[in-house]
Amino acid sequence: MLGFFRAGVKAFFISPRNSAGATSHLLQKTGSQCLLVSSDEGMQQLAEAAIEQDKLSVLVKPMPTYEQLFKDTREASVPLLGSYDVDAVALILHSSGSTNFPKPIPLTHRNLIEWGRGAHGERNFEGEVLGGHSLAFFHAMGVIAPLWCASTGMQLAVFAPRSPPTRPTPESVYTATVATQCTYVFCVPSHIERWASMPETHAYLAQQLKALAYCGAPLGADAGSLLSAKGVNLQPYFAATETGGMSLFLPGERSRAQNGGWTRFRVAPHCRVRVVPRRGEGSEEEGDGLAELVFLRGPRHTPSVFNTEFAGEPAYTTGDLVVPETEDGVPYFRFYGREDDQLLLSTGEKTNPAPIEAALLQDANVGGVVLFGDGKQQNGALVQASAAYLSREEKEEEDGTLTRDEKLARFRTAIAPALANANALAPSHSFIFPELVLRADHGPFELTAKGTVRRRHTLHAFARDIEQAYAEVERSTLPALRGPLPGAWSLNNTADFVAAVVREVVGEGVPPDADIFAYGADSLQATWVRNALLRALREAGFRTREIPAEFVFHFPSIQQLSAFLFGYSFSHNAAEAAATEEDAQAVVWPELGRPGETIVKLREGENPLIVIHGAGGTIHAFPPLQEKFRSGLWAIQVTPDTPLTSLEALVAFYHAAIKRAQPRGPYRLSAFSATSIVALALAKRLEADGDAVAQLALLDHVPGFYACPFYGIDAGMLQDEARLRAFYGMCCEGICDLLRRDGGGRVPRRHQLARELVSCCLLVAV
Repeated sequence: MLGFFRAGVKAFFISPRNSAGATSHLLQKTGSQCLLVSSDEGMQQLAEAAIEQDKLSVLVKPMPTYEQLFKDTREASVPLLGSYDVDAVALILHSSGSTNFPKPIPLTHRNLIEWGRGAHGERNFEGEVLGGHSLAFFHAMGVIAPLWCASTGMQLAVFAPRSPPTRPTPESVYTATVATQCTYVFCVPSHIERWASMPETHAYLAQQLKALAYCGAPLGADAGSLLSAKGVNLQPYFAATETGGMSLFLPGERSRAQNGGWTRFRVAPHCRVRVVPRRGEGSEEEGDGLAELVFLRGPRHTPSVFNTEFAGEPAYTTGDLVVPETEDGVPYFRFYGREDDQLLLSTGEKTNPAPIEAALLQDANVGGVVLFGDGKQQNGALVQASAAYLSREEKEEEDGTLTRDEKLARFRTAIAPALANANALAPSHSFIFPELVLRADHGPFELTAKGTVRRRHTLHAFARDIEQAYAEVERSTLPALRGPLPGAWSLNNTADFVAAVVREVVGEGVPPDADIFAYGADSLQATWVRNALLRALREAGFRTREIPAEFVFHFPSIQQLSAFLFGYSFSHNAAEAAATEEDAQAVVWPELGRPGETIVKLREGENPLIVIHGAGGTIHAFPPLQEKFRSGLWAIQVTPDTPLTSLEALVAFYHAAIKRAQPRGPYRLSAFSATSIVALALAKRLEADGDAVAQLALLDHVPGFYACPFYGIDAGMLQDEARLRAFYGMCCEGICDLLRRDGGGRVPRRHQLARELVSCCLLVAV
């Protein structure tokens, strides 16, 4: 961001959660000429679809990586721009979508300077560490944090640069917060709500953090009350993209646990604000005591957008309703809700229900719709069946014995096409999944005098049903998708099941090796995938208590999840399988080294791990492995008929032997010591033939062994410790270079693995 400012280029940060249509709309509205896109396939497809949709003339360039930007550590002598027009556009963000498409919001240099000024409150931030690990730069929260740091002397803690980037889950953010010794944290409520359910985090949050600030949505009452009672200084921050920060960052006093003191805020002193009384929807009594904050142009704060007038002056109203209160003459405010119907998700995203509700109402089976989701991670829909549907349902139900759940399932099926159409119009964070479609059978929705649904009143009436639906979603296991039977958890069966679960939850277009989050998956969908996989393991008799809750984030592709579950199913077998295992006899160790016996099958089983011998060509070191493995285990040995004239001949010989013994993949390969380069060449040969390689494990690998003659290295030279360390460094760099060049040098995950390997070799934590 600062590089764009320095170069005098107006940058437009676009959320990857937008649809192709919304992205195309934003590119056209801003007159964007160049689009920088990350290398992951999901973003590439989104960019391609957005440009193709309206045949845009936009130059698409690859997003520069950290290594490319900072390859040269020398300071470059780049002349500064002569001057800045403080009222010129410096940066463009966009709204969450108050209509069908989000709106661009231009920010001037003056706006950004004033945003940085917002941290000049009642605390001295010099030398403090602000945790910003969960912030995204396409949100105002991600832009404002570095501006605060630049204007106050705070340090900003973020994840180390990686490609693909570290995913900010509550667990990963908390771990990074502790590792970087943050004294303040700024994040969305959904992370805090998760921490509230993790007792091991409470002591740090209460004792080490001077404040835990949240923004973007209200914090759940249960989580807030629990953490506040534990001594955590929770501080709400009131802000909008159109205005920047509007509340004090941060009060000098700690928030109080009593009477929800952690929910109230004070307006920032640099803002010029007017408090306008408002009423909520419905009767005269409903909504009394509410107010709306209207922001005017002032000497130290200027809204970037004006949408109303106040006393003849241009002004901006946020559309948020607040409850004013005064203590010791100091005005405080509590967030009450929206004056319009926008839903504020706990992830910090917003959903405008109007276009989604309108799309669902196009279905003749639908009589009324009210979206819900305030303070939750995902939206849902409360839907009334139309009179026509009810009449048809009554005729079709012969004996009146259909249960409520059966009626709901039929209704969800009937409106599925309309739901798919509504989701196609919405950004991914606003998707509604069938599990969160509730049928409103309590009678017709209550209307206002204007004929509109009394939204807040209706949602209150169905509050118990809504909470029950979210609880069921949390436990959702997709029971219609059956996992492999006990004893049948082969790699192929596991991969088929995982693919079915992922494609049911995320969509059909997810390739096996793709990161599901790059294809629009979010934390709720990750929960569904997790629950479905764990349910299948439990049904097969496996214990799942020790599986980490975040394993979908750690293994975010179909292939990775399949390998994880397959490995787990063998290392943590069911009770019956374990009992059988104890009685099984070890494989008889065969006579070794006979011609024609290149492959020795140490243990029978599907999808065996094929281990290649070490430098000596024998496999005498492998007998203990047959007692440790529950999967198939084969070993490759050198025999009198093995060609040892060249690496190419050796790989071709072993490839033919493997194909004879196992004609089809996926293949699992491992190599011991000096044969790591043989395993790598074998894997490439198999992949070149169109076969899948599910695993490649290198044990005690020294690929630099083959380069010793080229470097003039012999065994005697390696007796010197410094030369030995240099040799290790050369081996490490050789492996890393192979990784970086794999896939034509365009696979981000390979580059990340190379960086991690270098860090391990240097004994540096990553």
